Order: sequence, then C-alpha cells, then structure tokens
Amino acid sequence: MSYMNKDFVGFCPTQQKDYSVSVTYCGDNALETKEIFSKERFDCCYQKSYGCKRANKCPIMEKAPHNI
Repeated sequence: MSYMNKDFVGFCPTQQKDYSVSVTYCGDNALETKEIFSKERFDCCYQKSYGCKRANKCPIMEKAPHNI
C-alpha cells in the first residue's frame, strides 16, 4: 500500500489564526489504472498538544479533498 502526505493551510477558529495540518492519503494500488489516494487521517500539532473541541469538524481538514 502506498501513502502520500499533503499539507493544507486555512483559518483555525480555535487558535484564531492561519494554521496548517497534514493529511495522509492511502493509495488503492490499482495497477491497471491511475492510482487513487483516499483521505485516511490528519495530523494537527495543536490538537496533539492541547486538544481541540473542533477536531472532528476541523475547517482546514474539511478543505482537503476526499480523493486525489
């Protein structure tokens, strides 16, 4: 299985500033067609360190496409 990380930047309402999160995408390993990567998880340093009430509805994460 192949993985890809992409960073997305946007306004974080919890911190009241622009912030970036890293999104991990997992590939489907399709050999006969172009491989499709699906959103698997996201990594936010602020969430890890301090917790965030909006983590499940992160507006930055919502900007990330489901498939790439």
